[in-house]
Amino acid sequence: MHPHPHILAVDAQTFAWIGIVAAGLGLLGVAIYSWRYRPRLRIRIRPGQRLGKPIPGLSADKVYLAIEATNIGGSSITLNRAWFTEPGNPSERRLVKGEWEPRADLGRGQSATIFHLQEGLDLLSLDEICVRDATGRVWKEKVTRAI
Repeated sequence: MHPHPHILAVDAQTFAWIGIVAAGLGLLGVAIYSWRYRPRLRIRIRPGQRLGKPIPGLSADKVYLAIEATNIGGSSITLNRAWFTEPGNPSERRLVKGEWEPRADLGRGQSATIFHLQEGLDLLSLDEICVRDATGRVWKEKVTRAI
């Protein structure tokens, strides 16, 4: 009998295994948290849009592509630029000029839209719509899937 019966005796090997299991569970928790709350962006394109309210630099009587970015992740995202790529030549970029409306800083579940003049733009000749954030991350979506 152990001289102190109320003390649990654990040998070194068992103690090491308890440490390994606890560390593994801790790492699993961090991985799940990081995956769940990572930044994610959904990109959609709505062709044939007219402005419902005046936006500086845009004409109310022209037709635009509305490029909408929605933060579906768990952390904030600050949108920077948007551009289109062409099939077979992803380094050739067609920059979308303008400002994100209502703002470029998106919290979880918030959306922003940037407008691009649709006149003379053949959507079927474009490959991807790309959006870059302030940290340099780039999200891409095939134009045919984004519409």
